[in-house]
Amino acid sequence: DDVTDVKNQQFVWKFIFFKLLFGRFVSHSKKFDSRSFILTGSAILPIGFLYTSFMSFKINLIYFHCVCRQSDIYGREKVI
Repeated sequence: DDVTDVKNQQFVWKFIFFKLLFGRFVSHSKKFDSRSFILTGSAILPIGFLYTSFMSFKINLIYFHCVCRQSDIYGREKVI
C-alpha cells in the first residue's frame, strides 16, 4: 500500500531527523556552543520542512488518486 509506505518513510525520516538534532545537541551541551547548534538547526529545519511538506503532498496525491479511482469504479457500476 503506497500510503502506508510513505507514512513509514516519514516516520523513519522524523526519527533520523530528531536523532541527528538531539545527538548534535547532546554532544554540544557538554561544551555548549549555541552558535553552531543554531546554524545546524537552521540548516536542517527548512530541509526537513520541505521534505515533510513534499511527502504530505505526495500522500494527498496518492489518496486523491485512490478516491478518484474508486468513484470511477462505482460510477461505472451505477451506469451498468
